[in-house]
This record gives sequence, C-alpha cells and structure tokens, in this order.
Amino acid sequence: MAACLARSSYRGEEIDLVIACNISRCDRPGHSFSFEPSTAARLGDQCGLVNAVAFDLSNACAGMFTGIAVADAFLQTGLVRCALVVSGEYISHLVETAQKEIDGPMDPRLACLTLGDAGAAVILERGPNDRVGFHDIDMATLSRYSQLCIAKANDGPHGGAIMLTDAVTQTAIAVQHAVPYVASVMERHGWRPETCDHLVMHQTSEASLNDAVVAINRMFGPAAVHRGNTIYNLAERGNTASTTHFVALSDHIRSNRIKSGDNVVFGITGSGQTVGTALYTFDDLPDRMRRETNGQRGRSTPLDSYRKEEPAIPRVCIDSVGIAPAGQSVPESSIQLAVRAASACLDRSGLDRPELGLIIHAGVYRDDFLSEPAVAALVAGELGINDDLQSPDGHKTLAFDVLNGAVGFLNACHVAVAMLGAGKAAHAMVVASEIENNTPESGYPLTGISETGSAVLLSRSDGAAGFGRFVFRQHPEYGGALATYTQQHQGRTWLQIDRDPNLAALYLGCIRSAAKELLTLEGLDPADIAIVFPVHLSPAALDELAARIGIPRSRFIDLAVDADPFTSSLPYGLEHARRHGLARPGDIALIVAVGSGVQVGCTTYRF
Repeated sequence: MAACLARSSYRGEEIDLVIACNISRCDRPGHSFSFEPSTAARLGDQCGLVNAVAFDLSNACAGMFTGIAVADAFLQTGLVRCALVVSGEYISHLVETAQKEIDGPMDPRLACLTLGDAGAAVILERGPNDRVGFHDIDMATLSRYSQLCIAKANDGPHGGAIMLTDAVTQTAIAVQHAVPYVASVMERHGWRPETCDHLVMHQTSEASLNDAVVAINRMFGPAAVHRGNTIYNLAERGNTASTTHFVALSDHIRSNRIKSGDNVVFGITGSGQTVGTALYTFDDLPDRMRRETNGQRGRSTPLDSYRKEEPAIPRVCIDSVGIAPAGQSVPESSIQLAVRAASACLDRSGLDRPELGLIIHAGVYRDDFLSEPAVAALVAGELGINDDLQSPDGHKTLAFDVLNGAVGFLNACHVAVAMLGAGKAAHAMVVASEIENNTPESGYPLTGISETGSAVLLSRSDGAAGFGRFVFRQHPEYGGALATYTQQHQGRTWLQIDRDPNLAALYLGCIRSAAKELLTLEGLDPADIAIVFPVHLSPAALDELAARIGIPRSRFIDLAVDADPFTSSLPYGLEHARRHGLARPGDIALIVAVGSGVQVGCTTYRF
C-alpha cells in the first residue's frame, strides 16, 4: 500500500475510502488471526489515511474485485473522489497444516499446497473519459455452491488453519458459469477476442486455467485465447488468493508484456461461489510503472480545494427489519442466526426473493473462526436467493461480508446506499449475526455480546424518507483500546480479548465531534432530532452522551438489555421503535455507532 501511494498523485490525507479485502488476517506471532480492529483501520493509521472511511471486505478470492466494484459505486455517486483497495495475503502457513494431514491424492486439503503470499493495492479515481479504465465490473454469487471451499481454524492437535476444497467440482462450476459470463459482458460492450490483448484469470491451478481456455475457444472459435494472450503466473507466484490478478498485472507490466493502451479481460472467480468479468483499458499506467517515477507527482487538483460537498444521491430507505432473538433453548450457529433473521426480514417485506440483488453480512464472530467463503454467500445459499445463474443477464445476487467491529453494520448500510445509488442493485439486505467463540466452560474470556442475528432490507426511496449523509471518523490514538485475536493451545483455538477498562469513556469522548459534524453538514440542530439510535452503553453512559450532544435523554432508544447487541444494535433499535410506536413519518433520527479503532460512525434517517 505504501508503494502504491508513493507512485500515485495522492497524499495519504486525500484518500477518501480504503477497503481491505484480504481473506487471511494472520498478522500476529504464532499464526494468530486478528478480528478487531479491522485491517483497514490499522492500515489507515499506519499510512496516514486520516480522512478515509475504512473498513474490511471479505469475499474469498473475488475480494479485491468486489472491493473495486464497491469503490466504483462510491466514485460513480460522487461520495468519494478517490479510493484505495488493498489486500495482503499471508496464507503459506496453511501448507504446514495440510502437510501434516493430507492422506491421498483426492484429499480436500490438497489445494493448500498451491498457495503463495502477496500483497496488492490499487488507487482508483474517475476516468477522464470512457476510453480508458474499467468499462464494466459484473459479478454474481452462485450460492448453491457456497460450501465447496471452506477456510477456518483447524481442530487438529497441531492447531493452525486449514482450507478444505472440492477442487474438481469448484473448477467445473467456475468454468461452466464464468465463460458465458465473459462472453455476455464482452458482447454488451462490443468487444471481440481479437480486440482483447490480455486475458487475466484467477490463478488457481494450471489445469483450471487450461480448462477455461478450452471452454472459451469452444465458444469464440479455435485459438481465440492462447498462451500468447492468456496470463499464467502460477509457476512464479502460486495461488495468492485475492491478489492474483494484480500480482500478475504487476509482473507482466514490468516485463513489458502489458503496454499502455492495452485491453484486458479479467475472469473473476472465488469461493462462495462468485463469478464475474471486468473489462479494462490501460491509460499510461504501464509506462509510468516502468519509469518508477517515485516522488514526481503530477497534481491536477490543489490540496486546499480537494474536498467538496457530497452530492445529493437518491434516498435509500429501510423496508423491513428481521430479528433472530437471543436465548434460544438450542444454541445456533452464526449462519443459522443470520438465515433466521434474513428470512424474517424478507417475509415481513413481501419482496420476491429473486429481486434481492445484494446481500452484505456485517457480523464479526462466527463459528470455527470462518475466513472463507463470505458468510453472506452461505446465507444466500440457505435461502436459495438466485443461487444458480441461468443467464448472465437474468436475476442475480452479489453476496459479500463487511467487517469493522461494532461500526461494521453502519459501514454496510453506507455501502448498500452507494451500490443502490449507482444502480448496481434495486434492493439490498444487510444482515448480521454473532456468537461467543469462547464458551463459559472454557475459562477463556467472553466478549459479552449477544448471540443473535438481525437484518434490514434497503430499497431506493421515492420521497424524502431514508438515510442522509454518513460521517465516519477514526481516532488512532486509541487504536489499542480494544483488540481481539485468536490464540491456540493444544489444538484448541480461542479468542483473546484486550479491552481498556475505560473503553466506554473513550467512546463517549469520540462521539461528540462526529455527531456535531454530521448535524452541521445536514443543516440540523440537536432540537431537530426526534429519536436517537445509540450504541450499547450503560444507562449512566447514555445520560452522559445525551448531555454531550445536546439531545434530551428521553429521545434515546434504550433497549435495557445486559448483553451487547453489537453489530445488531441498529436493527434491534429499529424493531424496538416500531413495536412501541416511537417513530412517526417525517421524524429525523440520529444513528450512532462506535467501535474498535477507535472508529465512530453517524448518519441521519428520515422516517
């Protein structure tokens, strides 16, 4: 990421959005995986991205392109001027685990032996014209096949992490669906094989790449694609997961194979099962990279005039809410909780399931410390929502996860607003679910969160109802106030929780400025706020928060629960307001989220 910034015309403080898309968050000694704060929040702190909205996005090996699709929506709607999408995959340690367990040529752990480590980052901005840049980024999740590849904590006596893959079926499904997808998107833009200089596919195995080449030539004609225009990068790099396309691009730009002005077709595949295509035409980036003109920045916009007012994009409103209450007699998995909440939300809305084009899961803590695939893909598969692709131009759903601690649900709503505003979907669902990874019997500390699920359905609004502006602010000086990460002992993986005893006070100190900034942007006074949806705090802390932001305590939703709803706080608050008739048409609400980082998120909502 530092190298990407150094070669760009942007300074760190000018980056508006940073999305970290790595599957693996193995970044501590002893192969420990971090959950909070998010990777993006920590990168923003280290690289001086002081004004950037920062969150993690997870969608297996399709993660970086999913991040680019999200960033594209923010750019199209004018919500940001530039975005940084980054991923760093340290996954070679899975080889160590697999070598201890593989017992035959068809073992599902065999794919672990193909993995390699790499990092990649791209800075995105609106192109100067329609001749260069991304012409299209089109993806769908075939969630019927979402369980073909699972990466999670290993339960063997030696610990570690493992990936279990039905590689034969996964390759067959990917080739069967991805090739028609490529053809459809190319036809949409009038591209023919002879106009494409390079085909860059996800680098999984040589056999899967060869199968795809055969299928493409069967569709377009003999020798449409071949070794001369298809990039193979496995021998040098291995399967570097979410970074493969961009590692391959970098290598072949530096070797002078990719030149300025070249057309590139990207074949996108990833567990879940996500398939898709992106069409791209290079400007002079290859020449600039080869010149390595570090430090010679050509700025077209002076820093002082860089910021601008957010545009008025179409309003997005909440159609329905679904809750999977905690306290069931039989413990449920995080997937079951999410499915139950999503199903209740859909049933209440009356929306036909094929119309749901976007599913985002915003929960953090899930069974087996699952890393892959996206929980959203598993939820979509359980609900049967566009779970197989009959036609690239028919109904389809893109499913992925957004992770950012307790602020993640609000980040996911922000993403959905941008995606709906950019026309990438007509309806979106944000779903969350959490479990306690440590049991009371284990003796390890508990997070104190409620084991529950929730969901909201979002749609474009025809009137004034819906979300207003969003403000996200980070306070890296308190970045270590809450950290959660895995630890392993004798084959058991558990969650370590480092929490500052004054965490609530730190949160209160950070909320006021963000709330004040939001109200100023919206032209509102505290007196205009009819209802406040706060974070989970003690009654005394809520009293203090009310005094600090100048809104009467009586207007605060108080769920009066002991366990923290965490990422489900907003849906629980909305459901509470609905049941008790606390919100009337025209009322303006203030929504506040705060979590590890320390990050604060605020938005308004008009009922």
